[in-house]
Amino acid sequence: MGYYGEAFHGIWGNMFNSLIVCVVTTIGVVFFSSATAYVFSRHHFFGKEVLFSLVLALMMVPGVLTLVPSYILYKTLGLHDNLMALILPIWTGGCIFAVFLLTTFFSGLPKDLFEAAQIDGASLFRCYYAIALPLSMPILGTITIMQIVNVWNDYIWPQLVLSEEKFTVSAGLLLTFKSEYTSNMPVMFAGYLVASSPLILLFIFANKFYIQGLVGAAIKM
Repeated sequence: MGYYGEAFHGIWGNMFNSLIVCVVTTIGVVFFSSATAYVFSRHHFFGKEVLFSLVLALMMVPGVLTLVPSYILYKTLGLHDNLMALILPIWTGGCIFAVFLLTTFFSGLPKDLFEAAQIDGASLFRCYYAIALPLSMPILGTITIMQIVNVWNDYIWPQLVLSEEKFTVSAGLLLTFKSEYTSNMPVMFAGYLVASSPLILLFIFANKFYIQGLVGAAIKM
């Protein structure tokens, strides 16, 4: 257990940073993507199809192409070496796939449910949180798991915008157990296992919801 204890001591701060980013970004992605998808699927307005196509077009833009302009933007905003530099890009641009899945799912829900609720006096917002969200819990679980995994495994962007003290776990693993000339390989590999353990536990306990969400979305498509 010596290697694992040393590895945990070396990366526990990075794991805590990743946990903060995972929780905050996941809450934001679930809210913004579900609200956006609800508007796209249940309401009609001018240019909706064009706007939705433009949103989906963002899925075809590789994230590597936006690294330099994003770095310049967040440095200009004064968010360099701040965890908000990891959170804001996900809130503003990391919801695209979730919007696509939820829009497809919401579009397949019976209109009678929402019409009956509106006849009984339910507002549009109440239809959203009392009908749409409870029915979409499996797919929201899938989106949550995918978001946590993406944030936990990201290492390029954190290395660009954060100092070593504020690194997330994936970025920290690359530097914590390395010196200029040598690497502590046993502790490094123990660190990989320690860093992976939260994701392993997540899939063990949430695998059923992940599969249900993917199957539900595929059926609606």
